[in-house]
Amino acid sequence: MRSSSRKRHVFGRPALLSVLLAAVVQTGPAHASAAGGGGGVPSTFRAATATNWGQQVFVTGDAESLGAWDPALALPLDAAAYPTWSGETALPAGTAVQYKYFIRNPDGSVIWEEGLNRTLTAWADSPVTTTDRFRFSSDTPASGTAPTCVTSSSGWRYTFVRNDCGTPYELQVIYRDGSESGCRHVPPGSEATFPGYGTRANHPVAIRHC
Repeated sequence: MRSSSRKRHVFGRPALLSVLLAAVVQTGPAHASAAGGGGGVPSTFRAATATNWGQQVFVTGDAESLGAWDPALALPLDAAAYPTWSGETALPAGTAVQYKYFIRNPDGSVIWEEGLNRTLTAWADSPVTTTDRFRFSSDTPASGTAPTCVTSSSGWRYTFVRNDCGTPYELQVIYRDGSESGCRHVPPGSEATFPGYGTRANHPVAIRHC
């Protein structure tokens, strides 16, 4: 009996260690994924707005890292540089991402900014930063990244920006190296021409409302 018991004990320990080791190996990658591993283009969202005590500013959009339009999974912004709120995440490269800001009240209700969704494109190896202003009305001046009713197409020579919003905008093009064009007045239903991305593939990342 004693010998049989000793044998079970000796063979039981390696089996238990194998199970524990397998659990560690399996949970490691899942944790890394949940922490935001897997790459993407570093992107910083900055929105200027005054808030009341207890309110928090968030950004969400159609990218998974922005919560896929689910306010419960939105990216919280930090008020360290108040009244500018900012937060960092990663966006898929070469994909036009729609996004919008909202304010969460202490009771859990939310205040969405007015106007259409904003759009930006992050390019590989080119971190992008927005400079936005929370829109309490759809015509808030200098509100940052233009809404989705402003569209663009770009070639190596020209970038064409069209305003289909129904209201005039002062618009400029932001390029992947951080440079920006001058601002141009674009009436509703009109198109403006800006420099293209050139031979260095300096693609536009956003159209900004000046």
